[in-house]
Amino acid sequence: MRRIAVLLFACTLAAATFAAEGAALPDGVDRNSPDFVKASLVVMSPGNEIFSCAGHVCLRLECPTFKLDNCFSYESEEVQSRVLAFLAGKLKMGMFCVPTDKFLNLYRDEGREVRQYRLDLPPVVKQRLWKVMDDKVAEGIALPYDYVHRGCAWSVLGCLREATKPVEIVAAPSPEKLKKSRREILAGAVADYPWFRFAHQALIGADVDFGERPADKVILPTDLVAFLQGACLAGRPILSSEHEILLPKAVAIEPASWCSPFAAAFLLLALAGVNFFLKSSCLDWAFLLLQTAAGAFFVYLVVFSDLPATNWNWLLVPFNPLPFLLWKWRRRWALVFAAVLLVWVMGMEIQAHQLTDPAFLIIGLAYVVFYSKIAFANRWQTIPAGALSTGFSELTGFSESGGER
Repeated sequence: MRRIAVLLFACTLAAATFAAEGAALPDGVDRNSPDFVKASLVVMSPGNEIFSCAGHVCLRLECPTFKLDNCFSYESEEVQSRVLAFLAGKLKMGMFCVPTDKFLNLYRDEGREVRQYRLDLPPVVKQRLWKVMDDKVAEGIALPYDYVHRGCAWSVLGCLREATKPVEIVAAPSPEKLKKSRREILAGAVADYPWFRFAHQALIGADVDFGERPADKVILPTDLVAFLQGACLAGRPILSSEHEILLPKAVAIEPASWCSPFAAAFLLLALAGVNFFLKSSCLDWAFLLLQTAAGAFFVYLVVFSDLPATNWNWLLVPFNPLPFLLWKWRRRWALVFAAVLLVWVMGMEIQAHQLTDPAFLIIGLAYVVFYSKIAFANRWQTIPAGALSTGFSELTGFSESGGER
């Protein structure tokens, strides 16, 4: 909760809003001057935590006349200290107004780069934007935390659109990247963090795979910058490519762990292959309990959790608690379930990077081997003792001792 506490304290320092100060202007000050209010897009580089590995973006609004300089940033309650509340979808988020110097200190401590892009908006739009941001701050931390549909980039773009009404922001043709699914975009953003990507792909369901317009997929700070650099308002470009470095990067991205999800998945597949011949009951139970635990987790996300984008998850096919519940009758369905898993892996492979992390496909193959072993082991156990040798003798004409009959 440290970050929220710092922001709440800083918000009390920024309580004087532009709207409250706007009634009386000093002599010689023109409210319609382009420099009366300055609006900027502030972009933070990715951090080394799962909640910051895609970066962050917010709005900076300045009014030199009244010596106001604040950053308006959407923030959520701390995920690390409330993991269960996060998984239940019970966390809240809201807009914070923080003096820019104190806001930058948070990122200076983390060693992250901060860039600023000046927004070229009409004076009246910038003043209206400040009013919009003040209203968002006044709402408090009341919005359900939705990192998929209400992330920082999409929220900033929504505030800009609200301030420019009734004039619409005219976007340039969407780049190829925005023609991908939101799952692919998110996976690409965290490509340098294999375990974070693995966790993201496990949490988000099929909601993020299809059915969104390219303009609705501006969910990353870098995508918002690219979108606004190609956008116009009343025929004027909104954002240029020129930027100012407010904070240099002081900490590099931590290298990926030597044990990636892909490596761990192959290890599980190798273990399943060894157990096919070893026939260890301990390994059987280990595979079953791992699948059951994962299945219970995905059932909770899909059925009970309010976490966004969890209405359906393709991982429920290989990971569900039914095998545990029906384990007593496993010899009846194990081979069928192995075939279903193989079909699932082959189907997902057609669009592997669009529907899930490839490591899950390797894990799926591991369970194909596991349930094939269960099926064939049960069949071998039903063959009477000596039946194989008798059948061999009848087929070849040789007795078990090697002599011809």
